[in-house]
Amino acid sequence: TEDLQTQFLSVKEETKSSHVMEFGDMKFNTEQIQEFLGGVQGSAIDKQLRRITAPAAIKDYCADKVASPNVPLAILYNRLMDATTEQEKTELRIALSDELSLRNQIADVTAKIVEGANNSDQDMTSEILSTKTQPRDFDCAEAAVHAYSSSCFDVS
Repeated sequence: TEDLQTQFLSVKEETKSSHVMEFGDMKFNTEQIQEFLGGVQGSAIDKQLRRITAPAAIKDYCADKVASPNVPLAILYNRLMDATTEQEKTELRIALSDELSLRNQIADVTAKIVEGANNSDQDMTSEILSTKTQPRDFDCAEAAVHAYSSSCFDVS
């Protein structure tokens, strides 16, 4: 039997292309998961839950997953694949190209900001840009995102 905190940590560890977060009252994190699942063990509901949470079912379900930042690209790509007219295909190719250009501009501006913030140290810039970290000061992070969004690109 697993508690909510153990399940959260497990899901967070296994999830690579999305943001796993906790919200609300954390006093419940030691509660057993079975307390939140309806039905009685051995019931039809319990059997169905076991079937849909089996590793093979999860693997099949996640086969076409897309990292959340890439959802707009995936939508445009899928629309392009489904397009039937040349005009529609051309418009979608332009939209894809614009989205990719914007992403490159954002990456370039971000790299220049990081490089300027650490006195043009290329090794440090590369390390910072390639390392995924969590903010330690959320007020500061929020202010930085606001400043970046209002001065550079809207990333909110």
